[in-house]
Amino acid sequence: IVVDLLVKAFNRFRNENEIRLVSIASGSAQAVIEAIKRCPHLKIKAVFIDVDKSALSESARLSNLARLNDEITFVRGTPKALNKVCRSFPPHIIEMVGFLDYLPKERAIQLIGQIEENLPSGGIFLTCNIRKNPEKILLDWAFLWPMIYRSKTEFAQILTDGGFFPENVELVYEPHEIHGIGVCRK
Repeated sequence: IVVDLLVKAFNRFRNENEIRLVSIASGSAQAVIEAIKRCPHLKIKAVFIDVDKSALSESARLSNLARLNDEITFVRGTPKALNKVCRSFPPHIIEMVGFLDYLPKERAIQLIGQIEENLPSGGIFLTCNIRKNPEKILLDWAFLWPMIYRSKTEFAQILTDGGFFPENVELVYEPHEIHGIGVCRK
């Protein structure tokens, strides 16, 4: 779903000379790399920000395999690097999939506000959050995985409290309605 939504977002900017994406807490960035590969007709540049050196190494390896080395820049840092990155690389799209699940409400709203401020008019923010589900007990107790589960209403509220207008927020869920993707347009 994320790959398809990114391809759709890239195509919204197809008339730009260059489409710029910033990925926060990018991890291996598999979805972003796959989406870029699906758009060979577009000139897409990306900056991947992650604090984990091994995650950046893996995304560099995947980028190399996809022959995208010249299109992607890697920044080792926390989300605090966003403002600095965006000053020199103003993005059309900001992607943050898999990180919101770990942010308490106040921090999530603050970061989403920062993301909204760094997007141009018409820019797109793509993120996700997980809803409570039967796996929660296993993740909480067996793996000590401290995720923050949010209902559809709570997810939408965080996005609008972060500065996106409700009419510009679309929530897309997979068939089991566990994993939700928020597509926000400024």
